[in-house]
Amino acid sequence: MTGFGVGGGVRYIGSSYADPANLLPVPSVVLGDAAIHYEWQNWRAALNAINFTDKTYVANCSSATACFYGDRRRVTASLAYKMVARRRPPIREAPAPGARSIGDGLRSAPHTSASAAPFATAR
Repeated sequence: MTGFGVGGGVRYIGSSYADPANLLPVPSVVLGDAAIHYEWQNWRAALNAINFTDKTYVANCSSATACFYGDRRRVTASLAYKMVARRRPPIREAPAPGARSIGDGLRSAPHTSASAAPFATAR
């Protein structure tokens, strides 16, 4: 069906040790994630789930007395609207009075008459 989408994935977190002597093992774990969405016009509704089996696991240990559980099942719903900018035609400014275009420089400039004296003399 048009507009629908699904996704999923499997995550593997390998085993490790909680202590420098490697005496306290932290087991590996496999987790599953899933997503589904629907898009209509500029809207998108989505539902995402991580660790959808809700497996309890130790994510990491910084020492033998400081181990931390990983995320439990988390489901997130979202609704988004995509704003689409309208395309406007480019703004064309009118040339300033007396402005010359690029091609005007190729032509010779108009000449003024040299018949008038540059300075007026009083008599």
